[in-house]
Amino acid sequence: MGKVTNNEGQDLKPEERLAEAIRTLLRVLTVNAQDKNGDGRLDLSGTELHLLGRVLEEPGLMAKEVAFYLGLTPTTVQSIIERLEKRGLLKRGPHPNDGRAIALSLTDTGETTITNIHARDIENSALMLSMLPPERQKAFTDDLMTIAQAVTRRFGEPD
Repeated sequence: MGKVTNNEGQDLKPEERLAEAIRTLLRVLTVNAQDKNGDGRLDLSGTELHLLGRVLEEPGLMAKEVAFYLGLTPTTVQSIIERLEKRGLLKRGPHPNDGRAIALSLTDTGETTITNIHARDIENSALMLSMLPPERQKAFTDDLMTIAQAVTRRFGEPD
Protein backbone atom coordinates (compact mmCIF):
# COMPACT_ATOMS: atom_id res chain seq x y z
CA MET A 1 0.00 0.00 0.00
CA GLY A 2 1.14 3.53 0.69
CA LYS A 3 3.78 4.77 3.02
CA VAL A 4 3.59 4.47 6.81
CA THR A 5 6.37 6.95 7.51
CA ASN A 6 6.98 10.50 6.37
CA ASN A 7 10.03 11.69 4.42
CA GLU A 8 12.03 11.88 7.66
CA GLY A 9 11.25 8.24 8.49
CA GLN A 10 8.83 9.15 11.29
CA ASP A 11 5.62 7.20 11.71
CA LEU A 12 2.63 8.90 10.16
CA LYS A 13 -0.10 10.23 12.44
CA PRO A 14 -3.43 8.35 12.30
CA GLU A 15 -5.00 11.11 10.19
CA GLU A 16 -2.06 10.98 7.76
CA ARG A 17 -2.34 7.19 7.51
CA LEU A 18 -6.08 7.51 6.84
CA ALA A 19 -5.47 10.11 4.10
CA GLU A 20 -2.80 7.88 2.55
CA ALA A 21 -5.11 4.85 2.65
CA ILE A 22 -7.98 6.81 1.04
CA ARG A 23 -5.70 8.13 -1.72
CA THR A 24 -4.40 4.62 -2.39
CA LEU A 25 -7.87 3.07 -2.52
CA LEU A 26 -9.21 5.82 -4.80
CA ARG A 27 -6.25 5.46 -7.15
CA VAL A 28 -6.40 1.66 -7.28
CA LEU A 29 -10.17 1.53 -7.71
CA THR A 30 -10.19 4.26 -10.35
CA VAL A 31 -7.46 2.47 -12.29
CA ASN A 32 -9.46 -0.76 -11.91
CA ALA A 33 -12.38 0.93 -13.69
CA GLN A 34 -10.27 1.62 -16.78
CA ASP A 35 -9.96 -0.53 -19.91
CA LYS A 36 -6.23 -1.21 -19.71
CA ASN A 37 -6.46 -4.83 -20.86
CA GLY A 38 -9.04 -4.50 -23.62
CA ASP A 39 -11.56 -6.43 -21.55
CA GLY A 40 -14.46 -4.06 -22.25
CA ARG A 41 -14.17 -1.83 -19.20
CA LEU A 42 -14.75 1.76 -20.15
CA ASP A 43 -12.26 4.53 -19.65
CA LEU A 44 -14.18 6.82 -17.28
CA SER A 45 -12.91 9.40 -14.82
CA GLY A 46 -14.03 9.38 -11.22
CA THR A 47 -16.14 12.47 -11.88
CA GLU A 48 -17.82 10.81 -14.86
CA LEU A 49 -18.56 7.75 -12.72
CA HIS A 50 -20.07 9.94 -10.00
CA LEU A 51 -22.20 11.83 -12.54
CA LEU A 52 -23.52 8.63 -14.10
CA GLY A 53 -24.18 7.13 -10.66
CA ARG A 54 -26.08 10.23 -9.54
CA VAL A 55 -28.26 10.18 -12.67
CA LEU A 56 -28.90 6.46 -12.11
CA GLU A 57 -30.10 7.29 -8.57
CA GLU A 58 -32.21 10.22 -9.70
CA PRO A 59 -33.12 10.29 -13.40
CA GLY A 60 -34.34 13.66 -14.63
CA LEU A 61 -31.78 15.77 -12.81
CA MET A 62 -30.82 19.06 -14.41
CA ALA A 63 -27.20 19.89 -15.17
CA LYS A 64 -27.13 22.63 -12.51
CA GLU A 65 -28.23 20.10 -9.86
CA VAL A 66 -25.48 17.71 -10.91
CA ALA A 67 -22.95 20.59 -10.86
CA PHE A 68 -23.97 21.48 -7.31
CA TYR A 69 -23.81 17.83 -6.19
CA LEU A 70 -20.35 17.33 -7.70
CA GLY A 71 -19.07 20.73 -6.55
CA LEU A 72 -18.18 21.75 -10.10
CA THR A 73 -18.99 24.73 -12.26
CA PRO A 74 -21.93 24.38 -14.66
CA THR A 75 -19.52 24.86 -17.59
CA THR A 76 -17.37 21.94 -16.45
CA VAL A 77 -20.43 19.73 -15.99
CA GLN A 78 -21.73 20.68 -19.45
CA SER A 79 -18.42 19.53 -20.91
CA ILE A 80 -18.64 16.21 -19.05
CA ILE A 81 -22.27 15.77 -20.14
CA GLU A 82 -21.31 16.35 -23.78
CA ARG A 83 -18.51 13.77 -23.51
CA LEU A 84 -20.82 11.18 -21.96
CA GLU A 85 -23.49 11.94 -24.56
CA LYS A 86 -21.03 11.41 -27.41
CA ARG A 87 -20.08 8.08 -25.88
CA GLY A 88 -23.72 7.02 -25.81
CA LEU A 89 -23.97 6.82 -22.01
CA LEU A 90 -26.13 9.85 -21.21
CA LYS A 91 -28.96 11.67 -22.94
CA ARG A 92 -30.78 14.95 -22.51
CA GLY A 93 -34.49 15.42 -22.80
CA PRO A 94 -37.31 17.72 -21.75
CA HIS A 95 -37.75 18.17 -18.01
CA PRO A 96 -41.16 16.86 -16.85
CA ASN A 97 -41.87 19.86 -14.57
CA ASP A 98 -40.09 22.72 -16.32
CA GLY A 99 -40.65 23.13 -20.05
CA ARG A 100 -37.52 25.25 -20.42
CA ALA A 101 -35.19 22.90 -18.53
CA ILE A 102 -33.28 19.90 -19.80
CA ALA A 103 -33.37 16.64 -17.84
CA LEU A 104 -30.57 14.10 -17.82
CA SER A 105 -31.07 10.37 -18.05
CA LEU A 106 -28.94 7.36 -18.82
CA THR A 107 -29.12 5.53 -22.11
CA ASP A 108 -29.53 1.75 -21.94
CA THR A 109 -25.78 1.47 -22.45
CA GLY A 110 -25.13 4.03 -19.70
CA GLU A 111 -27.41 2.21 -17.27
CA THR A 112 -25.78 -1.15 -18.02
CA THR A 113 -22.31 0.39 -17.70
CA ILE A 114 -22.86 2.07 -14.33
CA THR A 115 -24.80 -0.92 -12.97
CA ASN A 116 -21.89 -3.19 -13.91
CA ILE A 117 -19.41 -0.79 -12.32
CA HIS A 118 -21.48 -0.72 -9.13
CA ALA A 119 -21.48 -4.54 -9.12
CA ARG A 120 -17.68 -4.48 -9.48
CA ASP A 121 -17.53 -2.01 -6.56
CA ILE A 122 -19.37 -4.60 -4.44
CA GLU A 123 -16.93 -7.30 -5.56
CA ASN A 124 -13.97 -5.05 -4.72
CA SER A 125 -15.50 -4.25 -1.33
CA ALA A 126 -15.97 -7.95 -0.60
CA LEU A 127 -12.33 -8.54 -1.53
CA MET A 128 -11.17 -5.71 0.74
CA LEU A 129 -13.28 -6.97 3.65
CA SER A 130 -11.92 -10.49 3.16
CA MET A 131 -8.50 -9.11 4.08
CA LEU A 132 -9.78 -8.55 7.61
CA PRO A 133 -10.64 -11.34 10.02
CA PRO A 134 -14.40 -12.02 9.96
CA GLU A 135 -14.80 -10.78 13.54
CA ARG A 136 -13.43 -7.32 12.53
CA GLN A 137 -15.43 -6.83 9.32
CA LYS A 138 -18.69 -5.61 10.88
CA ALA A 139 -16.91 -3.24 13.28
CA PHE A 140 -14.84 -1.85 10.41
CA THR A 141 -17.87 -1.21 8.17
CA ASP A 142 -19.84 0.22 11.13
CA ASP A 143 -16.97 2.61 11.92
CA LEU A 144 -16.62 3.60 8.27
CA MET A 145 -20.37 4.31 8.02
CA THR A 146 -20.20 6.38 11.23
CA ILE A 147 -17.40 8.46 9.71
CA ALA A 148 -19.23 8.83 6.36
CA GLN A 149 -22.43 9.96 8.09
CA ALA A 150 -20.57 12.42 10.33
CA VAL A 151 -18.67 13.89 7.40
CA THR A 152 -21.91 14.22 5.44
CA ARG A 153 -23.58 16.01 8.36
CA ARG A 154 -20.60 18.30 8.84
CA PHE A 155 -19.99 19.26 5.24
CA GLY A 156 -23.46 18.59 3.92
CA GLU A 157 -24.52 16.61 0.93
CA PRO A 158 -26.29 18.45 -1.87
CA ASP A 159 -29.83 17.38 -2.55
